[in-house]
Amino acid sequence: MVEIYDDLISPGYQDFIERTLSDPNYPWHYTRGISLPGDNNTGFSHTIFHGDLGYKGPYADMMMPLLYQYLGDTPLKMLYRIRAAMFIKRQNEDEHLPHIDQPDKTHRTMIYYVNDSDGPTNIWQNDVIVDQVEFKRGRIIVMPGSVFHSSSSPQHHNERMVVNYNFL
Repeated sequence: MVEIYDDLISPGYQDFIERTLSDPNYPWHYTRGISLPGDNNTGFSHTIFHGDLGYKGPYADMMMPLLYQYLGDTPLKMLYRIRAAMFIKRQNEDEHLPHIDQPDKTHRTMIYYVNDSDGPTNIWQNDVIVDQVEFKRGRIIVMPGSVFHSSSSPQHHNERMVVNYNFL
């Protein structure tokens, strides 16, 4: 169900992504209902690419090689969204809600772990967590877009940063 890859990209590229997203001038935006509209949990996000809106932001070219590294010789048919997300230490007390990123589209979801942190990604089935992927810098998880998943706030590290891709 979930594919896990460690260090698919070079340490130098990992450093570059982490430095960029950690920079005080990176445009993080406070987001209510970060998993689902009406969700009590908050976080910070930055839309890097949004195909439905025809939006390609200034960080899209930096993040595309990561997706192509995963795809290898498989052609990219459609890119729906790239979004960075960040939670800070103990930001949310409530459990993050399970969700599907693009419920109206057939797609795959790829999550890249930007920094070393805690706060696993939970994989859900029938309203029960069936797997947890531990957070590790440079790790990529890929799953069918129909898999319910949820993030979690770090309890021991200052921040938890990911880049989330939805594609076909």
